[in-house]
Parts: sequence; structure tokens; C-alpha cells
Amino acid sequence: MKTVWTFIIFSLLSIILLMALRPIAKPTAANCKTFKAEVKEISEAGTKDVLFQFRDRQATYYINRGLERGLYLDTLRNKLTGQLVTVDYVRHWTPLDPFTDGRHIAKISVADEVIYDELLLLSGKQ
Repeated sequence: MKTVWTFIIFSLLSIILLMALRPIAKPTAANCKTFKAEVKEISEAGTKDVLFQFRDRQATYYINRGLERGLYLDTLRNKLTGQLVTVDYVRHWTPLDPFTDGRHIAKISVADEVIYDELLLLSGKQ
């Protein structure tokens, strides 16, 4: 009986570990959600990530390695702070972030101008 419980516990821990370590899925139209909000603050975080905070939203949103992809903090701050933007972010859940406080931005635009679009980057059409 002890062997069965050991196997069950090991299996559950393995499943949790695999779920926790899985990478964020590549953005597609099917796995993204969209919202509009006013940009409150833009900063650098992590490994050249661009971090966005929006009014009336608790979560933080980021462009992974955005500063390595041709984005500049000063330009983003001047263009987007206080502006209403449209954001597409990847729906992703992991036990390491069960309440999904950090969300990966796939696309951000203001008015008719696309500022960043990872969907185009991944398709090679840009």
C-alpha cells in the first residue's frame, strides 16, 4: 500500500512540475484576449522586458525581451503614457503564477498605429 501512495504522490508532483515549467505558448489569434486601457506606466523589468501598467488593471503586462526587439523605453513612454491602447495578451496559466499577475503582450496598438505585433514577428511577414 505504501508503494501505491508513493507512486500517486510522485505522479501528482511530476504533473505539477511539468505544468509549472511549461513555456508560454506562442501567440495566436486563438489563444489571445483583448482589452482597451489607459497606459499608466512603462518600465524595464527582467531580461530587457518592457513592463506596462494600466489604469484600473491589477495585473502587469510585459513584452518579452522588447528592448532587444527594437523597442525603446523613452519612445514608448512619450507615445503611450496616458493614451488609450488596445492590448492582445496570451492566455496562459501556471502553478507558479496561479492568479496570472504577469501577462505576456502579443500586440499593442494606439489609435490606428500598431506599436508591437509578435504575431507578425513570428510569421516573418514584418
